[in-house]
Amino acid sequence: MPESLKLKVWSKSGQIMEFGNTTDSRILAQGKTTARSWAVNKISDTKGNFLTVTELADTIVRTTGTSFHHAHTVVSTAVRQLAGNYNPDTMATTVQTLLANDPEHPLQVDLGILRQSLDAQHFIDIRTIPGGPALSALTPETARASNQLSDDIRTIATRKNSLQAAKGLLRNDTDTLLSDKKAASS
Repeated sequence: MPESLKLKVWSKSGQIMEFGNTTDSRILAQGKTTARSWAVNKISDTKGNFLTVTELADTIVRTTGTSFHHAHTVVSTAVRQLAGNYNPDTMATTVQTLLANDPEHPLQVDLGILRQSLDAQHFIDIRTIPGGPALSALTPETARASNQLSDDIRTIATRKNSLQAAKGLLRNDTDTLLSDKKAASS
């Protein structure tokens, strides 16, 4: 399958599940650069309400130290178990149960943390990397870009003025040469 493959699945209950739309929802084959599987990265309904379950998996990784692959596997399992009967509370509870009952990697995660990871505003607020959607990340990035734009405008204006001055000097030198040549030939 191509690396850029993205899947959308519509359930009978009207839920839309998206797989592989983000780089962190494409699970790479070990030692390879191609995707082995695609995890759910977003669940929405026909009214446009959605939760990015990728953040739920990322929260599990951050809070427990478990592997990225394991966290996405747990979240994908929860999505399948809920079979369209989805809401943030049941998703958080299902994931918490799956984590606690995992025979190989039993993990305890606070239900409140899991619920918070499904909150859309929280999802935006924690994206504090440069260029991320959190206001705390956008404000300095916007200021930096604005300053760069101002510098670029000043540089362009200076270069334009220099080019205009050079054009004037070239015109004067050309006129002088033509005038000297005309005078020499007379």
